[in-house]
Amino acid sequence: MRNLTALLLLTIVVACNKKDTYEEKQLPPNAFTRSVGFSIGSYWVYNVYRIDTADNEVLMPATDSCYVEKDTTINGQLYLKFVEPNHTHYWRDSFDYIVSNEHEIIYAPTNFRDTFIKKEYDSIATMYRRMCDKDYTVNTPEGAFQTKTMQTTYYYKPPFGGYYAGKNMQWNVRYAHNVGIVAQTTLLAADYHLERRLLRHFITGRTD
Repeated sequence: MRNLTALLLLTIVVACNKKDTYEEKQLPPNAFTRSVGFSIGSYWVYNVYRIDTADNEVLMPATDSCYVEKDTTINGQLYLKFVEPNHTHYWRDSFDYIVSNEHEIIYAPTNFRDTFIKKEYDSIATMYRRMCDKDYTVNTPEGAFQTKTMQTTYYYKPPFGGYYAGKNMQWNVRYAHNVGIVAQTTLLAADYHLERRLLRHFITGRTD
């Protein structure tokens, strides 16, 4: 229970403290649409799967979803507001990157060299984020997509992390061109993880 508590607390700390620095450059207003399909009124619906350590999958009874509600200005910058059942995100384009209002790099489709975040959490864990799996094929209920992946990794130093002590925990977010997020790790546990995969979507103002 103490290990689980430490894991949950670390996850909260990471979510509240991740910061990045990079050179700011602006793309035209329709860059979201050209890059990964983000535009006001767009939505995505996902099936959710529970996958055990032997890769056995169970389809969960409830779907997941996300939609772009509106745009909004934060600190002089224009963001899109993404709404999920339990989360709200504010993202915008900056050069080839998609960044959040907290200055996190969310997606960098042309940069597979750099580590965008690397943090040490005392004697508990190391966290880093990078792009990987260029042109990785993902099969979803809606079809097969060529994707690029933003991967966030946590390495927990024993005895912290419970089951994951001394191991890597990896969250993958897979993006397809002009579609958006088609697959995503949403939960990691000792003997299973949850993954959502695209069931259907709608993009307003699509430009192929």
